[in-house]
Amino acid sequence: MKSRRFFVFISAFFLISLISCASSSSKSAYYEDNISDFFEYTLSNGIPVALKNNTGSQIAVIRVIFEGGTANLSKEESGLENLTLELMLHGSKKYPYQTIKRLSFDKSFGLTKSSSREFSTAGFTCIKRDIFEALDILSDSIQNPLFNENDFEQLYRLEEDGVQSSKTEPEAVLASTISDTIFENHPYASETHATEKSLKNLSLKAVKNHYASLVNASRMKIVCVGSFSQSEREDIFEKLNESFGEIEQKSFEKKAIPKIQITEGTVREVCAEAGSTGYATGFFSCPERTDFDYVPYVIATMFVDDAIFRIVREENGAVYSAGTGVMGASRFVGAVSLFKATKFEELGKIVRASFADFPKNEKEVSKKLDQYKNQFITQVFDNSRTAGGIASNITASWIFRDSPSDYLKRPSEVESITAKDVLEAYQKYLKPVSEGKIKWIIVSEKDSVSQFELD
Repeated sequence: MKSRRFFVFISAFFLISLISCASSSSKSAYYEDNISDFFEYTLSNGIPVALKNNTGSQIAVIRVIFEGGTANLSKEESGLENLTLELMLHGSKKYPYQTIKRLSFDKSFGLTKSSSREFSTAGFTCIKRDIFEALDILSDSIQNPLFNENDFEQLYRLEEDGVQSSKTEPEAVLASTISDTIFENHPYASETHATEKSLKNLSLKAVKNHYASLVNASRMKIVCVGSFSQSEREDIFEKLNESFGEIEQKSFEKKAIPKIQITEGTVREVCAEAGSTGYATGFFSCPERTDFDYVPYVIATMFVDDAIFRIVREENGAVYSAGTGVMGASRFVGAVSLFKATKFEELGKIVRASFADFPKNEKEVSKKLDQYKNQFITQVFDNSRTAGGIASNITASWIFRDSPSDYLKRPSEVESITAKDVLEAYQKYLKPVSEGKIKWIIVSEKDSVSQFELD
């Protein structure tokens, strides 16, 4: 059964947004030390390949990126992309599913897939010595999937189970309500997994039709990470060209993503399983990931998060945990999540007070600025300690910054931010929240949901 733990999702996505945020031309020692490890190729059909040398590692990762993501599907097709990817890796002409499972155990490799708002991936992680065997399995899975009816029925039942869970689990109810309200009439309204309304539209025929549009050289990129010599890199590129170089290049138009519009007010949703506890998220305007304001904004939220922890959790005992983040992909909306709220009275007022508790001038901001800059950089590059983390960095940078190596500039971009930049970002985006410019969505049981004072 799939997991829809919304509060975990906010944390994970916020890390991705840190990696692939606003870019500048600035370069640092980190950039200079790593850029020479990047190699770019183009397959015979135009598919671009980015290879990052990860010196000394015995782990190799290859990921095929499909541009578009769930945003290119309608809300009524929610779950189709994920189901297509799942079935794609569930057995192929050369490698039935049981054979893949046996080989993955024997060779200690794993096929991976993910679907998100503006791109999806299929790939593998393996020991370096097995890279060509794993690549052959991935290639055949992508180009010659079996799409077995029984496999489809089994995966469809899991989607049905997930839909049932989404009606009872508070976090899932919150996520669905967000999709229906914050992303109403927006491309992001289409969800990764099936919804009650989309289930009837998911069929093996729909999967096959979507597959035909997904496997298109015009919407594909390939990321490779590992410790490779020049001759090994040449062998990998040759094998990639043999594996994917004949995929047809067809027309593809990525859907335009408009700005996410936020209104004020409170939406209350009943969920019996929540009991008297509240699961809430407040939404507000924030800079886009490509704006200069974005990095200063992230640093400003670190000040706010400390205030939220102190005022909302410690001084008032209002929630189990709380914090800020962002939601979206190429377009962002700011969010503050309250996990397991138990205080009814003046909850919104307490949150607004934490947003108002911000340094009043540049001198005060400067006292903690270096600490938060270091925290920012540490959060971003902790993910670069593994081959899979590096592949994720490259993927996000490539999709959202149009450069697989652009994320290497992040440290120098963070270091260039001044106290003035942070204060201005706070005043523009976070101070309005302290004045009530926020839209709340809260989930709780029938007798409690109306008692939470958020406005």
